[in-house]
Amino acid sequence: MDWWSKVGSVALCALVASACEAVPAAESASLFDWTVGTWRGERRDGGDGGTAPMVMRVEPLATGNGQFRHLEVQIAGGVYRGVAVQLPEANGERWIRQYTNSATRPFARLRSDPGATAERSVWRSISPGRTRESRLVSERGAAGSWLRTMSVSSDGGRTWRVLWQDRLTKG
Repeated sequence: MDWWSKVGSVALCALVASACEAVPAAESASLFDWTVGTWRGERRDGGDGGTAPMVMRVEPLATGNGQFRHLEVQIAGGVYRGVAVQLPEANGERWIRQYTNSATRPFARLRSDPGATAERSVWRSISPGRTRESRLVSERGAAGSWLRTMSVSSDGGRTWRVLWQDRLTKG
C-alpha cells in the first residue's frame, strides 16, 4: 500500500469510527464478507462509454465488523485511486462508508438504505451541503461477479445519471 493510501486509511478509520458505535462482529460482518478479496475488471464511463481496467482490494478490519477498500483504475492520465472504510451503524440496520479519492480528495460519506442484503445494497450520499446527490448500487452476481453502478442527481433524486459502472470478478 502506498503512502497516500495509508494516510487515507488512518483518516477514514478515525472519521467513520467517530460516527458509528461498535456493533459486535457476529451481528454485522457476514452481510459484506463475500466482498473480501481481490476483484479485477473494468470501469465503464457513463458519459462516453469508454472502459478502463481496475482492481479493488477489500480487507476486513481487525475488529471483524467492517471493511477497508482500496481501488485503482488505470485512466488515461495515470491511476485513479480511491480508499474507503465501511462500518455498521450502532443498530446494525445501516452501514456508513467514508470515501476519498486521488482526483477530488474531499471525503464523501455514504449510508446504506435499510434492508441491504448480501445480494444488493443501495448507498446514498449523506454529506451536508452537497449540491449533487450520489447513489451507489452494489449487486452480487453469479460465479464470483460484482456489479457496482454510481449515479448522480442534481434534482433531489427525481432523475439519475450514471456516472460509471464497474464489472468485477473475484481473483
